[in-house]
This record gives sequence, structure tokens and C-alpha cells, in this order.
Amino acid sequence: MIAPWLLLLRGTIIGLLLFLSMHLARQALSGKLAALLMIGTTSWLLHNTPQLIPDDTPWQWGLAALSGGNAVVLWLVSCSWFMDSFRLRAHHILLWSLLVLMGGLRCHLAGDPDFHFLLGLHDGANLLFAGLALVPVIQGWSGDLLTMRRQLRVQLAITASLYAVLRTLAQFWPALATLTEFALLDTLVLLLLCLYAACRLTRLLPLLQPATAPPSPPPTPTDAAEKQLLQRLLDSMLREVWHRQDNLTMGRMAVGLGIPEYRLRQLINQQLGFRNFNQFINHYRIESAKQLLVDPAWQNRSIVDIAFEAGFQSLGPFNRAFKAATQLTPQAYRQSMA
Repeated sequence: MIAPWLLLLRGTIIGLLLFLSMHLARQALSGKLAALLMIGTTSWLLHNTPQLIPDDTPWQWGLAALSGGNAVVLWLVSCSWFMDSFRLRAHHILLWSLLVLMGGLRCHLAGDPDFHFLLGLHDGANLLFAGLALVPVIQGWSGDLLTMRRQLRVQLAITASLYAVLRTLAQFWPALATLTEFALLDTLVLLLLCLYAACRLTRLLPLLQPATAPPSPPPTPTDAAEKQLLQRLLDSMLREVWHRQDNLTMGRMAVGLGIPEYRLRQLINQQLGFRNFNQFINHYRIESAKQLLVDPAWQNRSIVDIAFEAGFQSLGPFNRAFKAATQLTPQAYRQSMA
């Protein structure tokens, strides 16, 4: 039995989650996925609050099923926020549906010793996707050019890690989860996350939309010093051919230009319109590849040779980046320009 004051806290969280989900559901893909995660979290809270939803009812099975896919949704939210090239695919929906089905079966078959393997399988899948959700958060941090999104990466990585530890303790030591103090801590952490989302997420959401078009540079800077610095960067890209250098980092380029890394980040984002460093470098690589594809001196060279010459390390990333930029494969582009 949950204490009345704890029940009140959970009710507050449910109200906040539903309010935020209604707002986010009207946004683009990243907002809709965040809304689905909040609805799934609401389902999890209701499922674990028997005073609100009695056990052994179809409602409980439905709530367990919906919350069973939360780990996949968390992973998709992370991808949509922090990977500019992310697109929702059929296999993403299939994975979510599979975990939803497992969550419903887990509730329906609870207590049946013949189906203990399902419990372990579902828990393992949840841990896997929760871990995968941290990959986009951490992976692109160094090349992210959006200051607020970089800050969000750090905050989410720390918060998610702490909350994951909390939930893992409850998972492997069920007796711990029955303690009032633990339930209070768990609920307060979730309440703080909801309040943070209410204060920050609606303002940050425009920054978290995946890029759907090539970057559009802002107007030419009017400040003379900024204009001079921008010209230094553009001249350096042609003179040093940075995009062809192996293992290029923003720090190395900043040292080469003689400016702090944060200034280079601001310059590329605010003056050239790019959202991440790889997107900026790939822009130059694609332009170089386009020139080589129509160069008579390179007409008998393979696509692989051109990819390496342009600065790509392998053919797969080159083909994907080239098609994203031109809507054509490299071979089709070469034929169209013949």
C-alpha cells in the first residue's frame, strides 16, 4: 500500500507528464517521440500504483504493454534529438511493437514459472536499449556546434546514468523497492525530471529537430572582426585542405587557425549554418567529390578512389552522405553530368 502523500506526488507527476505530452505531440518527430515516452512513463506509474488501477484487470495489461516499450522509445528520442541524420524507419516501429507485446505478456503471465525466461528477456532488452540511448548523447558531443544542445547532452548523460543506477538497484534487489524511503527517492527524482522538462524542453525543442534540408547560412556578418575571422576560416579550408586530413578534430583545426575551439564552433554554426562539425567537413568532401566525378582526368577512376581522395575513410559513409546532399548516388551523378 502506497502512502497518501506518495500517491499525491505520483498524481502530480502524472498530471505534468500528460500536460507535457499534449504539448509535445503537436511538434515535429522529436517532440512526438518525447510525448510517447511521457505517455509510456505515465503508464508505468499507473501500472505500479494499485490504488489507482486494480491488479488483474485488462487496464493493467494495457498499461504494462505500453510501458514495456519505453526503453526503445527512449533510444529513439535520443537518436532524434542528437543525430541530425536520424529518420524513423519501419524496423524502429517493429522493435517498439515487440517490446510492447513482451510487456503485455509479462504482466498477463506473471507468476507462471514456465515463463520466467520472458521476464529475463524483457529486462535484458530494456537494459540494452537504455544503454543504446546513451550512445548518441555521448558520441556526437565533441562535434556538436549547438551550445545549448551540448549542455543538454551532459545533463542528460549524468541524470540518465544516476536514474539507471536507481532503477537497476530496484530491479535486482526487489526488497529495496518496497522501502518507503526508496519509493520517495524514486518519485522525487522523476518529479524533478518532469519539472526540468517543463522548464527547458519546450524552449530547446526547435534545436532538437533533425535537419531536413542543407544548411542555410545566415546573412553576412556586419562586424569587421567577425567577417575577417570567417574569411580566415574559408581561406584555410581551401589552403590547408582540412577535409582530406585523417582523424580531423575541431580542436586540431582551432589550433591551426590560432583561435579557441569555442570560437570556431560559434563561427561554423552561427555564420555558416552547420549544426555539427562532421556535417561541415562532409560539405567540403562532397563538393570535392563532385568536382572529381566530372573531371576528365578522373573519368576512369573508381568511385572508391574518388571517395578516398575526397577525404572519406570508406565507401558506405561516402555513398550515404553524397546521396543525402544531392539525391543521387555518386555513379548516377557522374552519368548525369557526362
